[in-house]
Amino acid sequence: MKCPQCKGSKTLNVAISEKGKEDNTLEVPCPTCEGSGQVTKEEADSWNDAMNLWCSCGNPSKNTQYIPDNVSSVCNKHHWVCDDCGKIVQVG
Repeated sequence: MKCPQCKGSKTLNVAISEKGKEDNTLEVPCPTCEGSGQVTKEEADSWNDAMNLWCSCGNPSKNTQYIPDNVSSVCNKHHWVCDDCGKIVQVG
């Protein structure tokens, strides 16, 4: 099945920004499908499950809560969660 990250294109465009320099874009092989454009159903399901942990509401309140290491059953690394939807906005 098509890779859920690159949508089957096999590559991703990564923006590179350096202070004082013009932004640049680098095309890299997709790390999820290793540049094949295809994944198994299990791999796609795993990727989608991981993506569903992340905030997609836009955090309208701009408020977050800090969660220390090894406290959450969702993520062992310290992270911040959105006050609006309760999903992860930043790890580490």
